[in-house]
This record gives sequence, structure tokens and C-alpha cells, in this order.
Amino acid sequence: MSAAKRIKYCDAFDFLENHLPKEFTFSESKVSTGGRRILIYWKDEIQPMQDGKPRFFSEFGREYLGVSNTNEPHIEYIRKHLEKMYNALLKLKAVGKITEISFTVDVALSNINWKEKEKQNLWQQFS
Repeated sequence: MSAAKRIKYCDAFDFLENHLPKEFTFSESKVSTGGRRILIYWKDEIQPMQDGKPRFFSEFGREYLGVSNTNEPHIEYIRKHLEKMYNALLKLKAVGKITEISFTVDVALSNINWKEKEKQNLWQQFS
């Protein structure tokens, strides 16, 4: 039997409050199923508001009946979001809407306070 795989993860709100690139902001909202979701938006300086509301960029996570799928996002989940943000900003830079990007993915990842835990298999989670 092989050794258990360890994964890096961080606290979701630490990432959102302290490491989210400055071009973005986030908010929580309730969903009709009784849970909440975390949405990432463009800051107004980057993409102006639409109908008085910030422009939606992506969903970061959801909580259903008190169980969150993103309280402790792992490094690959964060990397995926940072890469998506970076690529979107590259497109805006290419058309002259912005002049610089405040981060690179690798540097942003290295600035996060990562923790480690054993990766669970599905059978471990439900046994």
C-alpha cells in the first residue's frame, strides 16, 4: 500500500481577503436552495459596472446546507482560478484596456499561507 498523498490547501477567506489579485473583488450571496455562494467580480476600474452592478467574473464556491465545497480550497483549485484571472487580464492588456497586471500565478501562489493535509479518497469521506 502506498503512502497517503498530502495536499496543500488554504483558508478560503484568507485567500479572498488577502491574496485575491487587486483587479478583482468578491461577495457572498444566498441561493434559493438555502446555501450561499462566493462570486468574484471585476473591480470597476477594470471592467465598468453593468446596470449599476459589478461585472461578474466567476463563481469561487458554494455552500449547501452548511457544507462548503471551498472552505479549504487546494492549491490546484486556486491555481486554476488565478490562471483564469491572469489570462483574462492578458486579453484586456492586449487590447489596451489595462497597462499592467498586478500578479503572476507562481508568485501569487508562493505568497499564500499553505497548510497540508492527507488527501481523502471518496470511500474515506463516506465511511
